[in-house]
Parts: sequence; C-alpha cells; structure tokens
Amino acid sequence: MPRGLLIDLNDGSPRMEITAGLRCPSFSGSNGDQIQTGGVVGVTKTPGSTMVMLPVTTTYAYPDSISLIPSIGMMTGYADNGNGTITQSWWHSNPRLAQRLTAGAASYVEILAVSQNGNRGLLISESTDFTFISSATQFMGCVWFGNFTVNGSTPLPASGIPFASWDSPDVSIAFDGTNLTSFLAHDGYGDAARPVTIRLAIFARVDPTPGRGLTFVNPDGKVTFSTTRKPFVFRNAFWNPASGAANASGNMVMICRTGFRNRNAGGWCNMKHKGIIFSGGVVSSASNNTKFSWTDQYPIIDERTINLNIPLIPAMY
Repeated sequence: MPRGLLIDLNDGSPRMEITAGLRCPSFSGSNGDQIQTGGVVGVTKTPGSTMVMLPVTTTYAYPDSISLIPSIGMMTGYADNGNGTITQSWWHSNPRLAQRLTAGAASYVEILAVSQNGNRGLLISESTDFTFISSATQFMGCVWFGNFTVNGSTPLPASGIPFASWDSPDVSIAFDGTNLTSFLAHDGYGDAARPVTIRLAIFARVDPTPGRGLTFVNPDGKVTFSTTRKPFVFRNAFWNPASGAANASGNMVMICRTGFRNRNAGGWCNMKHKGIIFSGGVVSSASNNTKFSWTDQYPIIDERTINLNIPLIPAMY
C-alpha cells in the first residue's frame, strides 16, 4: 500500500487511499440557470487556487415563437477572472433571441495550492495541504453511494453532483439537473429507455461530522475535515467530450449532457441531447433523449459536442 491516508468505513464501499497527487477541493459556489446576465457568476476565490467547474446545464433548447425550429444553446467554456467571479461563454443558434441563456447551472470547486504553513494538521507530500483550513473553507462530501439502476428518466436518490462508472456499449446516460436519463444511443424517431446499473457517487457541500478516525478542527473551533464521510478527491484528470473517446478505466465520470445532435428519421427532424457511453473503461459522447421534433421539410442537420473538461475521479466510492 502506498504511503498516505487510508479511509475504510467498512460500509461496503471501496477503501479510499489519499496519496501524493490527490487533491481535496474546496467548494467555491454554485449558480442556477441565468438569462441575459452576461454570464458572470460569483464564487469564493482563494489566491493561488485553481478553479474547476462542475457543469450541470451544458445545453438547452426551447421553442421559437416565430419558427417551427427550436432555439438551441450550448456552453463553450468558462474563465476564472481571478477576482471571485467566473464568466461562462455560450454558443446560440439564434443569438438575437431575447431570452437566451447566458449562464448555465453549475458548481465550482477550487484546488488549493500546496503549501506548508507550519500549522497543526496533516500534510501528505505533493497533496492538498490540510495544515490550515479556515472556517470559510467548505468541503464537498459523498452524500450517497452505491449501485443504482437508471431506466429512462430516473430521479437522483440524493441531491448533488453525480459521478458514476458503468459498462454498456449502446446506452447513453445524461443528467438534466434532477434526473439521470438512460436511453439507447440511436438517431431514430423517438426514444428507447434502457435499464443500466451504475456505480454512483453523489457529492454535495456538507459540514464534516466528528467521529471515530481522523478529525481536524481549526482555530475557530470548526470541524473542517473528518473521515466519517468520504471527501471529494480529485487527481487533476479530465475528459473533454469534443476530443472523442478516452480511457477512463479506474475512474468515475461526472454525468452531464455532452452536446446535441439533429437528424432526420420517421418524417421528422429530431433534436436530441447527447449523453455519455461508458463501456470497457472508455467514455464517449452519444445521443441520449429527444428534446424536440419538427417536420423534416425544414431539416436542420447539425451536431455539436461540448468542448469542456469534465472531471474524472478515482473509483473509491
């Protein structure tokens, strides 16, 4: 076993080994969908930290009041302005539309810089410095984990950000902010729900609870870390759906929509959200569920995939 911190809760989940290279990000904030706000959202920013976005709304579509063809939007990136704000960038099929989305729902975490402050605590060389964590620091903890079956549209068993691994070559899974959606990946008319059992871990901002094991209390008397709940850990690994399929073996991928795809079938032009296929340890982007269908007399054949870094985390939950 490598040197570091071992967390074994004897709860049926894998043992967690926090070793050099892992980070335990601090929760920085979240936002809901925003219309015509300029795409700027506020976050907590620690000097020297690296911001990571956990996107929820990456694509959207809604009817156009003067056209059969819906208006479509997709997140194209984000920027850390370094001053406690994040700016999202979006592509729109109809940029003149007054009610277009300019910021999609997302959460943000920051990876704190490695430092040795000489304070009390635990330092794992090359890993996040737990030596001093202020009372303003907020951690993401695992609020639910286990095997979970998704079939069609299935609500999350707990609120938070879903990460998962599974093995199915032709089923696409996505997340709409409330439900996981599991459908056969195809371009035909209509949707075909498919049951898939996934290994699911859900993370949310939680206050650590002291108990048996290792607990940190900062000078303000606030519990900032506890092994009674597994923390959200990260090894700076990402998958960019726009870059194509990638090896994610040994990891869990954050579930989200990965773009959209318009194709003709059955006399209709069908706009489908795209989700994720996870098969043989490889992740890829593929059609998920239908959002709109309109007559194929006015076809808009298009496909776009998000050019965003989607986090991968070790399969230790």
